[in-house]
Amino acid sequence: MDNREFLKRLLLTVGVILAILLVLRAFHIILLVFAGGLLAIFLNGISGFIRNYIKVPEGLSLTLVIILIVGIVAASSWFFGQEIAAKVDKFGQSLQQAYETFIAQVQHTEWGAELLKEATSGVSGSRGFDLISKISDVFTTTIGTLFNAFIIVFMGLFLAYEHRMYTRGFKSVFSKRYQQKVADVLTHLGHVLRWWMFGQFMYMLAIGVLSTIGLWMMGIPLALSLGILAMLLSFIPYLGSILSAIPAMLIALTISNQMALYVFLLYMVIHMIDAYFLAPLIQLEAISLPPALTIASQILMAYLAGGLGILLATPLMAVIIVLVQIFYLRDVLGKDVELIGQHHIE
Repeated sequence: MDNREFLKRLLLTVGVILAILLVLRAFHIILLVFAGGLLAIFLNGISGFIRNYIKVPEGLSLTLVIILIVGIVAASSWFFGQEIAAKVDKFGQSLQQAYETFIAQVQHTEWGAELLKEATSGVSGSRGFDLISKISDVFTTTIGTLFNAFIIVFMGLFLAYEHRMYTRGFKSVFSKRYQQKVADVLTHLGHVLRWWMFGQFMYMLAIGVLSTIGLWMMGIPLALSLGILAMLLSFIPYLGSILSAIPAMLIALTISNQMALYVFLLYMVIHMIDAYFLAPLIQLEAISLPPALTIASQILMAYLAGGLGILLATPLMAVIIVLVQIFYLRDVLGKDVELIGQHHIE
């Protein structure tokens, strides 16, 4: 190997390392841009559906979609705001009562009393400082969440209205012989993410309806609130179903231990219905991702970016899988693999 070839490989290696470090450094910003892109795909998807039935310009249909969404949110807040606020307050009180009931029951056991003693040892001397620290953490987290939401919404709106301009700009970074391939990859990624969101919405709706009906039939307080919570948390595949069962079981504990067991069995049945009936039906029209990779990506993203990372782990994994299939399995190894979501384009 001559000196020139060695220098090229050295510079390439250094460039790759610097690129990885840059991505890790700006990872949170990249996730916000990615979330904005998901919002833009969602808005353009609904806009395209409207244009299939009403022949209007793209900008006008997109504006109608935004007005419709804002109108639905405003009307819901106006008609149901007080009721929702009251239920949230009651929900918090019920959780507090359930927590106290759970602690009281644990204290009756020898191992539980010892465990609680160990957990609370050394805390009494710093309660005031801990309270101030917790209030500060809550305030900081709330401001950060609102700021992130603000960025995602405006990023999504800009990308939705000017998606062709940004697509052309991204393609112009590459040489002319690669621009068509880049355009095809972007088109396929858009289809994959759009169908993933469709499948996720159908899944969330089914989980919310089944949870609400099941809890209502069992006489669990705040069945609708718990069902809505289950629907929202089910946006996180696998982990969301587990998290949504915890508050329902805690509230059921205020009735009896047996009722908490019934609620646990209810969520297990709902999970089985989803895994063996709903998910296969939804995946016929949406896209299917390997469960092991999905869970692993959630754990990794939780470590790298916290809550935002967990929310975006699955769609980000879908993008990575498509890129690996195209640029490695097809281009490097020469394998004829079917891309996830390919049947929606063909």
